[in-house]
Amino acid sequence: MKTVLVSCYDINPFKGSESGTGWNFSYEISKNYKVIAITRENNKGKIDEFIDKFNVDVSNISFEYYDLPYYLRFWKKGNRGSFIYYNLWQISLPLFILKKRLRFDFTQHINFHADHVPSFLWVLGKPFIWGPVNHNEPIPKFFIKSNFFLIQDRFKFLLKWLRWNLDPFLILCKNQAALVIGSSIAVKKRLKIKKEKFKLLSTVSSEIPKSKFEKEEIIYANKKFTILSVGRLVPIKSFDISIKSFDLFYKRLSHDQKKIVQLKIIGSGPLKEDLVKLANKLESKSSIHFIDWIEQSDLFNLYMSSNIMLVPSHEGAGAVLAEGLSYGLPIICFNGYGSGEIIDKSCGVKIDINSKYNAKKLFADAIENLYKDNDLYLKLSFGAQKKFNKELSWEVKGKTLDAFYKETIFNE
Repeated sequence: MKTVLVSCYDINPFKGSESGTGWNFSYEISKNYKVIAITRENNKGKIDEFIDKFNVDVSNISFEYYDLPYYLRFWKKGNRGSFIYYNLWQISLPLFILKKRLRFDFTQHINFHADHVPSFLWVLGKPFIWGPVNHNEPIPKFFIKSNFFLIQDRFKFLLKWLRWNLDPFLILCKNQAALVIGSSIAVKKRLKIKKEKFKLLSTVSSEIPKSKFEKEEIIYANKKFTILSVGRLVPIKSFDISIKSFDLFYKRLSHDQKKIVQLKIIGSGPLKEDLVKLANKLESKSSIHFIDWIEQSDLFNLYMSSNIMLVPSHEGAGAVLAEGLSYGLPIICFNGYGSGEIIDKSCGVKIDINSKYNAKKLFADAIENLYKDNDLYLKLSFGAQKKFNKELSWEVKGKTLDAFYKETIFNE
């Protein structure tokens, strides 16, 4: 059995996003290969706890824990200095691997997923796979109210652009990689990667729902038509579109219909106060509910009993998309990188990005169509589950990676 050494700066089996992909990709790869997973020392407790709690078979995985010496990391406190530390961690990782005399057949960088930070695994002289990596494109200007957030967004993108085009180590990383895996086609575009060297594999995924359910029976039993938006309340998510489009949809309803519809926004973040103020000015304010935090089991129950998920985000990824699909929620999203590359007519509705006003109207139209057309709703609901099972579960992603390895590394 071949051995792959994977770089996973962040692993936490109890979480989603970066932490979850670090664990799930490592675990799925271990079904066909020996895995040496290198991560930070502070991840050991959660990894051991998860393995013990669920009696997980990790006979094909060995974990190596590495951090820089204290005198090179004492200044890092939480998120403060984390980006600089992450760069230093990547640079020094090959020295740790050589010192440990680890034996492996090829390497893969799994996370962080940032495609503007180079991996240095290629210096080890073995076939190297970079990714899945990704980035967020600039937020369209008309979706940002604050000049501060606009400047912040454009500055972050400028830093990425400079590294993509001028960082010699990043250029070496992509050139030395046997394969670059991108979570969005934007990776190929921005890094100017040749077609034959690029594969697309989204990091958007989730666990398969543990309990079987009939979506149609649950929906008919519900007393309210529930629309969800889930995630951090930050500018890139554009949750104001969720609120405004729901209000526009709400105004089109009869008095009795207004009693049985609701929008639930699950999450917290710096825009919470502004979004609450926005909602309180609207006719639909009594039907808009904010929930800061919810247990994961309660969140999944909410997915199960809801009707639609609004994803007006401009991100290149987002785990909630897969979670919603797995529970049969038709998705309404923008037709851009990220969500727009995953959602199709079988499982949701994509809205073209042209203006903030038109986006609000088109989102409202899509909600109304799904509310009024039961056949369309059920078609997209069943299509959502089918899309998840066919493309987005961790098991499917593990098989896809295996196919990439065989084609790229072993020429099978």
